[in-house]
Amino acid sequence: MQTGWVRPDPEALEAVYDLEDDDDVEMLVEVVDMFVADGLPRLQRLGELCAGDDTAAVAELAHALKSSFGNVGLPLAAEHCERLVQGARAGDLTAVHGLAADTLALCAGLEAGLAAFLAEL
Repeated sequence: MQTGWVRPDPEALEAVYDLEDDDDVEMLVEVVDMFVADGLPRLQRLGELCAGDDTAAVAELAHALKSSFGNVGLPLAAEHCERLVQGARAGDLTAVHGLAADTLALCAGLEAGLAAFLAEL
């Protein structure tokens, strides 16, 4: 998967963090660590919800994760969540179910992608 999906996009991060500033890099590392601890379990839950019919729960969780992905420089993952929000709010189970596999693929690659990114800082 490409940058912005499971590896942070440095250009997206530069809008918030100065990657040349040690304090900003330290803050980014803390934000990513919090995302791994909190966001990954929520993403796994989202993948499970996508297979069901609770569109309200999908919309709520996808909306929250969209913001989290933006904070860690993953714009393509944030866009994926926006598509889930739109489909769920429209009650379009076909769209939500169709995005379930991508959501689970995102779960599978995200932790390794984030770890590789942090190792390069």
